[in-house]
Amino acid sequence: MFRQIAGSRGIALWDFEAPVIDFAITGNWMDFSACASGSIGILAGKCSQGVIADNTILGNLTGGTNGIYIIADATNVATDIVIIGNRITTYTVAIAEVNSGANPDFNTLVANNVRGCTNAYTILGANSTAFQSEAAKWLVGFGSGGAAMLHIKSNAAALIPFIAQHFASASVDMAQFRDSGGTPRLSVDKLGRLTTNTATTTIAAGAAAGSSPSAISITNGTDHAGLINFTTGTATTTNATIVTVTFSAAHATAPRAVIVKAANVAAEALTVAGRPFVDSAGTSTTTFVLKSGATAMTVSTAFKYWYWVIW
Repeated sequence: MFRQIAGSRGIALWDFEAPVIDFAITGNWMDFSACASGSIGILAGKCSQGVIADNTILGNLTGGTNGIYIIADATNVATDIVIIGNRITTYTVAIAEVNSGANPDFNTLVANNVRGCTNAYTILGANSTAFQSEAAKWLVGFGSGGAAMLHIKSNAAALIPFIAQHFASASVDMAQFRDSGGTPRLSVDKLGRLTTNTATTTIAAGAAAGSSPSAISITNGTDHAGLINFTTGTATTTNATIVTVTFSAAHATAPRAVIVKAANVAAEALTVAGRPFVDSAGTSTTTFVLKSGATAMTVSTAFKYWYWVIW
């Protein structure tokens, strides 16, 4: 047990002539909270085929600090090291592979408890792997952890980062993404078909729908798609708003496109000049607007239009 260490290294395993092989650094408790920048809890330089396990390393966020530091050079590799079950707190990088002429490789990081570190780990080896916990997040794969509960990063162009393989006779979705209340908002069914389910959009009639329009609604409406329904009143107008569709919540950006298509005979029968269009000026992060053209819509007539929003 080491308390209030003031130097730059806690445990340093290093040989300038040849790599250290078959080593174990286990069960140590080290407090580096008073150390200056650049301190390292455990340094394994040019070492291979070892275990670093069950160590508690307390640091601080002073610049360039590392909890566990694995380094290799061009002639002495650092490979086949298992780093498991360590508790590492308040470091710039909790666990780092470092290139001093070559990448450490074939190392395994698993089940380390990382807290309050700027980066959970920095992995350089093409074959090194990591499965870590960090502040209630699981970090799987290679590289430093981001602001995600689960971060999976491939280390090669030919490797698929994530595969979900269903049971042969499955009758449920392949995957679901749910909101905080548990409602599926994005689903992939067993055949790979994508379904979105945002909260319901709303609709309101404008002047071009005429006086006293009726049956104004959206069927199966989400922020992505749905069916617009309305029956025009009397005295419909030109070049004005027929309906405004409001999304369930504001989006970060306005849609890239909104596509509208006639969905009943009356809508399809309108002349080109009388067909509604989506006004780009009325499209925003919260709404899109269906407007009349140079010819007013037929009065007292039920119209239906499919819409599809592309973000």
